[in-house]
Amino acid sequence: SMKNSARSGSVELSRPVSTAVLCRNLGINAFEQQDSQEFWKLLLPELNMPQLVDLYQGSYEGYIAALDGSGRERKREEPFLDLSLDITSGSVFA
Repeated sequence: SMKNSARSGSVELSRPVSTAVLCRNLGINAFEQQDSQEFWKLLLPELNMPQLVDLYQGSYEGYIAALDGSGRERKREEPFLDLSLDITSGSVFA
């Protein structure tokens, strides 16, 4: 049984399980290819768990200034559920 397998540290699955029912119930197209990040963005709002959304969401301020000396600038708050960060060999914090 699954319970005994979990206790012994091994999990045995007898056959693949379709995610079509889960996706249909959440309003997500099961036939549209998604990576895990895209799927998370679709799944999180459908869970109706504000505390979980609050844990993952945030915002940053986008800022653009004209370089022609006119003093024109634009600030805009941008919401996000994830951030993509470029990591290079010299950018690791100690």
